[in-house]
Amino acid sequence: MRIVRLVSELDFGGLEKVVELASLELHQRADVELSVVVLSKGGRTSDFLSTYGIKVIVLNQNCRIPNFGLLFRLFNLFKELQPDVLHTSGAEANFHGLIAGFLAEIKVRIGEEIGFPKHHFIWQLLFKCTYLFADIVIVISQAVQKFIVAKGEVPLSKSIVIYNPVKGFFIPETDLMKEKFTFITVARLVPIKNINGLLLAFSQLETGNSSLIIVGDGSSRDSLYQLAVDLGISSKVQFVGFQSDVGPYLAKADCFVLPSFSEGSSVALAEAMMTGLPSIVTKIGGASEILGKANCGILIDPYNVLELRNAMKYMIGLGYKEWHEMGKRARDQVTNKFSPAKHVDQLQAVYGQLLDAKD
Repeated sequence: MRIVRLVSELDFGGLEKVVELASLELHQRADVELSVVVLSKGGRTSDFLSTYGIKVIVLNQNCRIPNFGLLFRLFNLFKELQPDVLHTSGAEANFHGLIAGFLAEIKVRIGEEIGFPKHHFIWQLLFKCTYLFADIVIVISQAVQKFIVAKGEVPLSKSIVIYNPVKGFFIPETDLMKEKFTFITVARLVPIKNINGLLLAFSQLETGNSSLIIVGDGSSRDSLYQLAVDLGISSKVQFVGFQSDVGPYLAKADCFVLPSFSEGSSVALAEAMMTGLPSIVTKIGGASEILGKANCGILIDPYNVLELRNAMKYMIGLGYKEWHEMGKRARDQVTNKFSPAKHVDQLQAVYGQLLDAKD
């Protein structure tokens, strides 16, 4: 089975991590010939995949919708690669890839919606037409599925939920609480991730025996650092930037915090849960689906700083036994549900069913 995975960028971020894990798993399967095509820029993830012998093609094109020259270039590339399956992820990749894939007569064409698209009426109509060129549209959570169906972009019958894969980090268990309670968040430092709210909530904690690790980079980094200084908490907040391996930082933490204003799903949350961390999670979007009913975290309204502060205070006050059991439930919840092997099994089942239906 020849597969082309098409994305807009492949540097770092949630989608990049998903593509990385899925590609490494697919590459190990004997019946798969995989090519990863990047519309604009590559980077950390594209370089990493190349070191494993995975074919990565970086086009370095402007992928702003619409780019008719890019459509023509993809058409020629698809004719050269002759894939059985085209799997596109993200708005720019979906638009250009699905249309070019249809023109190139790729047998199976799959789009993937990776979040909550903020489309006005014209763009809703545009993507409703775009998804006519897809055999099916994968969505990363039930919340995202409900959203795009309600917008009329995809009928329910043409969408399927496949959750993102996650890689776990082994952290030896201990029967001792850490001397200082440490919160951690892993996110792009952009406004929608609400790190401002997290810093405000953290600054209002009455206990001084706590710290916060912020893993990630982005356009808001400097302003967030200045906010920590202005709030008088810079000595207790550690900005560590982007990290390709977050395991060592998760190992230092006691609780993961995801305060986003909106979250389609969250690879970072699932990684933290697989590590055995309880969590504080936004109730807006699909992240709560990862928690499930495991009673391993607290859902909060990201617009309510006091609610977030109270959740953090509650976590600090947990005894070791309750904290440990909550973390164990978190690990059990995600270990079997979100492994790369299971994710790829689900993808291959969809690919195979669609191919069989076309034969």
